[in-house]
Amino acid sequence: MKLFEKYVILNYLKNFLVIFLGLDFFYVGVDLLTNYKNIPSSANLQLLYALFQAMNAINYVLPLSIVFGMIVTYFNMLKTNELICMYASSISKKALIRPLFLTSLLLSLLYISLNFTEFAYAYEYGSNLKKYNRISSNSEDLFIKHDNQYIYFKKLDPLKQIAYDVTIFEINNVDVSRIIRAKTASFIKNIWLLKEVEVVHKPHISSLDDKGFSREYLESLKAMENFKPRIMDNIYQSEFSLSIRDGIDALRFFCHTRSEYS
Repeated sequence: MKLFEKYVILNYLKNFLVIFLGLDFFYVGVDLLTNYKNIPSSANLQLLYALFQAMNAINYVLPLSIVFGMIVTYFNMLKTNELICMYASSISKKALIRPLFLTSLLLSLLYISLNFTEFAYAYEYGSNLKKYNRISSNSEDLFIKHDNQYIYFKKLDPLKQIAYDVTIFEINNVDVSRIIRAKTASFIKNIWLLKEVEVVHKPHISSLDDKGFSREYLESLKAMENFKPRIMDNIYQSEFSLSIRDGIDALRFFCHTRSEYS
C-alpha cells in the first residue's frame, strides 16, 4: 500500500468514526428521551435497552456515515490544499478514489457479516424489553407442519430454546399413526429432546382381532431434527427480521414444506 493511500484511509476512518458515533449516540439519546416512561426501571435492563438500540441504530447510521465520511474527507483535503498537492504529484482521481471505495466496501461487508449473528435481533430484543421487561417474548399456541408431523406448542421461548406442552401428530399417508405428548422440550444440538413423554400408538386395523390403541411412557425422546425455534417464533410473530443464517434455514424449511404439498 502506498503512503498516500494510507493517509487517505486513516483520514477517512477518523471522519467516519466521529460521524458514526455522533449519529449513533444521537439516535440512542432521542430514543431514550422518547420512550423514557416505557423502558424498564431496572438500571441493568436500561443499559441493555440502550445497547440494543445502539446496535439497531447501526442499520440507519452506517450508510450515512460511509457517505458523509467520504464527503468530509474530500472537503478537508480540498480545504487544506492536500488534494491539489496530490494531483500535482501525478496522482490520478481513480487512485485517490480507490482507497475510499475499498474501505467503504470493507465496512459494508463487515455490516453484512454482523447480520449472520444475533445482531440482527437487536430491534426485537429492545422491543421485548420495552413491552415485557425481558429480552425474549414467549409465543403461544403454535401449530406447524414438519415432514410427516403436525406439531403443537402451547408455549415457546425462542431465546432459551424451550417449549412447553408439546403435542406431535405423526401422519402415515392420511392417517394418524402416533401421538406424542411431552411436558417440556429443549432444542439441543439441532434436535428436540422431549421430557416426560407419553406416546399413543394408533395401529392400522384391518380386522377385529388386530391390536388396538397402546400407550407408553418415556422419560425422554428425541424428535424434530433441525426444527429451529427461531424459525418457528418468527413464523408466528411475522413482524421482526431474521438473521441471514436463520433466513436461509427458514427458506429451506418453506421450500421443503412446499415440495411436500406439491
